[in-house]
Amino acid sequence: MSPIKFCPNCEKECEFFEKKRGEMFTIRGVEIPVEITREACSLCGEILFNEKLDEGRVPKVGGNWGSARPVSEAQFGPPS
Repeated sequence: MSPIKFCPNCEKECEFFEKKRGEMFTIRGVEIPVEITREACSLCGEILFNEKLDEGRVPKVGGNWGSARPVSEAQFGPPS
C-alpha cells in the first residue's frame, strides 16, 4: 500500500507513490544527468516535497561530477 499524505493540490489525503525521473543539473557549464526519486500524488500527479528524498540529490550530482561530460538533450531526453 502506498503512503497516505495530504496533497496541497487536491486538498485532501491521497495515496502517494515514488516516481523516478531524470533531471539535469548544470555545474560550471557542464550538464550532469541525475535520476531523481520524487513522491507524486496518485490522483493529480503533484510532486510532494520529501526532505529525505531531496537530500539524496546532492550526493548523486556530486558523484556524477567527476565523470561529467557535456550532455545533449538528445542523449538524456527532454526534462520532464
